[in-house]
Amino acid sequence: MEAIGTARQAPWWQRLPGWVPLAAILLLAALVRLLGISTESLWLDEATSLMVAQLPPDELIRWTANDIHPPLYYLALHYWVFMGQSELVVRGLSTLAGVLAVGALYGLAGTLFDRRMGLWAALLLALNPLHVWYSQEARMYALLTLLYTLSLWLALRLWRRPSWGRAVAYVLVTTAALYTHYYSVFAVLIANAFFLYFWWRRGRSSEILRTWILTQAATLILYLGWLPRLLANLGGGGGWLAFSAGPPSLMVLPQTLILYVVGTARAHVPEAIRRLAYGLTGITVLAGLLPFVLPGRRLRLFAEGEDRGWGEAMAFALTGLCLPLAAAWIASQVFKPMYSARYMLPFLPSFVLLLAAGLRAVQRDGWRFALGGLLCLAMGWCLVTQARVLEKPDWRGIAQRLVSESEPGDGVLFVPGWHGAPFAYYAGEALPLYDAMPAMVQQTPEASLGYVREAIAGHERIWFVWETGHYSDPEAQVLALLRSEWHEQDARPLERLGELYLFVRPSGEGGSGG
Repeated sequence: MEAIGTARQAPWWQRLPGWVPLAAILLLAALVRLLGISTESLWLDEATSLMVAQLPPDELIRWTANDIHPPLYYLALHYWVFMGQSELVVRGLSTLAGVLAVGALYGLAGTLFDRRMGLWAALLLALNPLHVWYSQEARMYALLTLLYTLSLWLALRLWRRPSWGRAVAYVLVTTAALYTHYYSVFAVLIANAFFLYFWWRRGRSSEILRTWILTQAATLILYLGWLPRLLANLGGGGGWLAFSAGPPSLMVLPQTLILYVVGTARAHVPEAIRRLAYGLTGITVLAGLLPFVLPGRRLRLFAEGEDRGWGEAMAFALTGLCLPLAAAWIASQVFKPMYSARYMLPFLPSFVLLLAAGLRAVQRDGWRFALGGLLCLAMGWCLVTQARVLEKPDWRGIAQRLVSESEPGDGVLFVPGWHGAPFAYYAGEALPLYDAMPAMVQQTPEASLGYVREAIAGHERIWFVWETGHYSDPEAQVLALLRSEWHEQDARPLERLGELYLFVRPSGEGGSGG
C-alpha cells in the first residue's frame, strides 16, 4: 500500500539533470544565430575583417598597431577562414562566440545567484536581438562579449576558492579580452573594484590578496607590449566617430538600453510590441531591484544558502552595466568620441542579469513563467522582425549589377578606396578598383584633383559609388570633379548606401587621363 502523506515531488523541470535545460538553451541560441546568417551581404567592416585576416600574421599585427582595434580577433579569423571564405564561414566565428557567451553568462549568473537564475539569464541572452545581430557579423564584438563575460565569471570563482588553475585561467582570458578590444579594460576595473569590497568583507585574507595581486601583475606583463597602443588610442586621433558623429549627447544612454531590449530593427517593430517589451523590461528590472533596496534585508554575497547575496550580486550587475556606459560617455566628452552602440555589446550580459534577477525574485512559479514567457515572446517578435528587415547595403546585388553592365576598360571608384572591400569580395577581379583614394576630408582640393585624375587614368568609363553624406567626402568633391571633366551618363540610387554614377570620358580625349 502506498504511504499516506508522502512528500510532494518538485515540478518535472526541476528534476531534470542540470545539463539538459542548458543544452536546450545553447541549441536554441545556435539555431537563432544560424538562421538567416547569409541573408545580408557582408558590409564594409566585415569585408575589412576578412581583408586583414588574409594578411600574414606579422603584417596583420603591424596593421592593427595603426588601427583602432587590437589584433586577436583578426588573428583568430586568419586561421578560421582556412575552412573557407563564404559568408557562413566568415561569420561563423562570431556565431560560435555568441553561443559560448550564452553558456558563460549561465556560469556567471549561477555563481552570483543560483542555477535557476543562470538558466533564465542564458535564455534571455539566447533570444536577445542585439546579441543575435552581432553573433551574425564578422567583427570582434561577439568574441569580446564572450571573453569579457568569462573574465568576470573567472574572477568571481577565483575569489570564492583560490587556486593556481583558476588564477591562470583568469589571466589568460582577461589578457585575450584586452587583445580583442580596448573596452575590455572595464572588466579589469570592475573586477578590481569588487575584489577590494569582497576582500574587505571576507576577513582580508593575505592568501587571496597575494593571489589576486599576482594575477593582475601577470595580466599587465602579458599586455605590456600593447599598452602604448591603448594609451595612444585614448589620447590620439579622432577616428571615424569624431568625423561622423562627434561627442555623444546624453540621449545615447537611453538609446543604448532600447537597443538592448528590441535590437537594431526598432523602427520596424509594431509600436504595441515595442511598448510591451519596454513595459515588461521595466517591471522585470523593478522586481529584481526591490529586494536590493528594501531595508532590513541583509544578504551576503557568496553565502552557502540558496540566496547568495542578493544585494551585492545586484550591485555587481548594476555596476557592470552603469559604470562602463557612463565612463565611455564621459571619456567621449573629455578625450575623443569613443561611444558607439556596437562597443556597448559586452555590457549587455549585465543588463540581462538584471532581467534574470527580476524573474528570479518573483516568488510564485506561475507568475514568474508568465512574465518570463511574455518577455521572451516580445524579444522573439523583435528578433523575427530584425531577421526579415535588410539593414546592410546589398553589396552582393551591387557587384552583380556592375559586373553584368560593365564593358572592357571600365573602372570602379570608391571614396575612400578601402570602401571597395565588400564590392571586391563579391566581384572578385571582374572590375579594376582604385584602392589608393584617401578620405577627401583630409586632403586639399588640389590633392583631391590629383587623386581623382590618377584613378580615372586609362579608363573610358568610370562607375562611381558614392556614399551620400559620408564623413570621408562630406562636400562631394570627387563627384564635383568627375562632373566637371567627364560626362555623366547614368545615375541611380543604391538603397541603404547612396548613389551609383556612370561617367564617360569626353570624346576626343586620350586614355592617359592627363
